[in-house]
Amino acid sequence: TWLNADSVEVLYGTAHFGGQETYGLDGNRVCILPTPISTCKDGVGEFIGWFDEPMAASISEEDAAAEALNVLGDDAVCQLPSITVDPVERTIRKVYARYTTDYTVEHNLENLDGTYSVAETETHEDAVIGSIATAQEKDFVGFSFNNEADGTKITAPVAIGTTLRLFYSRNEYNVSYSYNGIIPAGASELPASSSYKYGALVNAADAASAPGYIFSGWDRNNFTMPAGNVQISGSFTAKDDTLYTVEHYLEELDGTFRLEESDELQGTTDTEATAIAKEYEGFSFDENAEGTQISGNIAGDGSLVLRLYYTRNSYSVSYQINGETPDNMKGLPEAAEFKFGADVKVADNASAYGFNFSGWDKAD
Repeated sequence: TWLNADSVEVLYGTAHFGGQETYGLDGNRVCILPTPISTCKDGVGEFIGWFDEPMAASISEEDAAAEALNVLGDDAVCQLPSITVDPVERTIRKVYARYTTDYTVEHNLENLDGTYSVAETETHEDAVIGSIATAQEKDFVGFSFNNEADGTKITAPVAIGTTLRLFYSRNEYNVSYSYNGIIPAGASELPASSSYKYGALVNAADAASAPGYIFSGWDRNNFTMPAGNVQISGSFTAKDDTLYTVEHYLEELDGTFRLEESDELQGTTDTEATAIAKEYEGFSFDENAEGTQISGNIAGDGSLVLRLYYTRNSYSVSYQINGETPDNMKGLPEAAEFKFGADVKVADNASAYGFNFSGWDKAD
């Protein structure tokens, strides 16, 4: 502001520049401006020069220094700036002070409970106050930048105490299960896939099972979720002591069969077992008997039953006379077939005139 023919009043501004001061004019109508008072105040920043224009957005420290040289001359570090006054128009050439300060960028990572904590802080020094600071996202293993998180501040004009804040959400990854090798009948269903946040504790599912098999266990048990999908695997091995049964049936006199003996044996699951026939007096193994099952696959649940049937043998009963046979003896009884164990009715005694018969050597 023009005060009189010999003095002007310069406004530094109330935010950073410490108010206004009055300066006298020399014979050349030049006002020598000192360094602003505000540079002596704590936290204001370093004064870098006077400029013809106010702070432009996104100006860098290097650009600001170059501009100061253009305005103040090559010896800007030593030369004091000045205001030139037009004594006729009484106008004043306006100049603007610029300062630098530091600003910070906070990188916040999501915790497992959904809150955020500062993981890293960057300090950017000597940024020109009033320029636009822009934070650059970083790569963190297991996290993704979330520009919609509450509190996000990617850009802001540089000022004393400016802090930009970036937030990174914790990624989720998939845990799935699979069987290696043979999958036995009756194997338990695979556990369902689940998603876990990076860094979360993962408890593997309960061990699988299958009748007649031993499960190897899952190849990963309790672990911390890595930054990637995980597939957990397990396999089955057949037991060599799986039970199966062999039943032996003997024929009754009426042609039916009854269970005579049942043997509980052991073998390897899902291999073929073959029954071995036994010896029973008066009986013969009949592989063609209805219901016969000589071999079969050993089921893991022990349900295999092999069945062998033995038919009842038939034997002949015949008659003969020991010694001399009288001429007048009636003929011998005819031979007859009887099943083993059947009741046999012995024929009547033989007779001959003039002879006594001793009787048959076997009774009924």
